[in-house]
Order: sequence, then C-alpha cells, then structure tokens
Amino acid sequence: MCDTVNHKILLQNLNNYSVRGILFDWLNSYLSGRKQFTTVNTCDSEIITINCGVTQGSVLGPLLFLISVNDICNAAPEAKIKLFADDTNVFIRCKNKDLVVKQANQCISDLNCWLANKLSINIDRTCYTVFEIGRTDKDIKINLAGTELKRVTSCKYLGVLIDEELKWVDKIDYVYNKVVKYIGIFYKLRNILPATVLQTIYFAFVHPHILYGTEMYGSASISHLDKLSKLNNKLLRILQRRDLCIRTDELYKNITLYRLPNCMLCRY
Repeated sequence: MCDTVNHKILLQNLNNYSVRGILFDWLNSYLSGRKQFTTVNTCDSEIITINCGVTQGSVLGPLLFLISVNDICNAAPEAKIKLFADDTNVFIRCKNKDLVVKQANQCISDLNCWLANKLSINIDRTCYTVFEIGRTDKDIKINLAGTELKRVTSCKYLGVLIDEELKWVDKIDYVYNKVVKYIGIFYKLRNILPATVLQTIYFAFVHPHILYGTEMYGSASISHLDKLSKLNNKLLRILQRRDLCIRTDELYKNITLYRLPNCMLCRY
C-alpha cells in the first residue's frame, strides 16, 4: 500500500496538520521528481519518474504513510476503525442482524470510495468475522465492489487470533504449535549449556509466545488451556533437569515465575 500513496493528498494532509512553510516546501521537494530504475547483473532498466508512493526503507516513509491514511475514520464515522500501519480493522456493533449487515456493506463501500484515489484494498486478504451470542447466522453476506468477502471463523488482530465464539481455541493452538518445537531443542541443549543460559533462552524464545495476549486468551476454559500449561511444564522440567516427581510449583519458583488464573504464566 505504501507504493500507491497519492502525493497531492499527502501534501494536503500535511498542510491540515499545520506542516507549512519551509518544512512543507522541503517535504514537497522530497516527494517530487524522484526517479528509480532496476539493475540486474550489469543491465539497467529504463529510468522512470515516481509519481506516487513513499520511499520504502526510509525513516520518513512510515510516518508519511501514516499521515496519508490517518483521516480514514472520517470516511465511515458510524464505525470504529482501528489502524496499525497498513492493517485496518473495522468494528460494527448492532443488535439487529439486517441492520448490521446494511451498515457493514455501507461502511465497506464508503471506505472503498475513500481509498479510490489513495490506496487499493487487497480483496484476497479482506475478510470478516461475526461475533454473535448464541446461534451464528450463516446468511450474513458482506460485499466489496461487487465481490463477496470471505467469512472466517477466526482472524488475527495485532498478533492475537480471535475466534467468533471467543473460546480462544485457535489462539491456544497457535501458541502451542509455536512452542512445542522447542522440546527437542531443549533436550539437546540442557546437557551442554549452564542453567542461567538455558533460562535466558526460555525467556527469549518460549515465554514471549505464552505471555503475549494472556489478558484475553487467559480467560479461556481450563480444558482448552490444559495442553499449553502441560507443555510449558514439560519444557521447564527439561531445562531444570527435573523428573515427574517434582511438584509443579517448584518449577516456577526456581525460574521466578508465578501462575495466573487458569494456569497461565507471567514473569515478575
């Protein structure tokens, strides 16, 4: 999306944010008249002028992109729009199914019009999830420019998988699959590295996966969290060279951990 930022609209936004005078002229010069070409081995492509986009890999690139899309909320004021870089999430809440479908389709249409002269929506990566109490209605359909969007049972939001029933099963499975691969690695390392180094490795590669998002998925049922808790206990036993006779509480005391409700973990 950074490649399609409209320079004229970006400069208008900068002016609206009180970026004027010498600084505005400098940014205008920075964006104007840029050229690029591609080199493969010893062959150079034709030099072309860049008429849109911000320079990727530059310090100013991310900031200018955020400024260009920061007013997207004005396109659909009835919805809650959350931005994280080029990842946009729209939240619509309503008690009536027909009304929420109408609002969702209208919101998508408004956003598509707003983006028409700035950026483009990747339809293949655009989907929606319905959070509904009780029975989940399968008749809901959301369209974008005549194309029906894909409905998914779970979606990733800021690195956390949220399922439509809020049971957090997909998130727990995702964390489990990330962590389980370290069992074999830790078995090999425990007889080579000292305990302090093993603890550092645990906090660097395992603990962040378990800790991230526990405020949400930590509320899942104990039956869903059980396999992740047991996996973590196994990893701690491997690193501390402990057998199954040792109480689980002892594992967490030795590695300065305490257990949150539903057996989840957090570091002091």
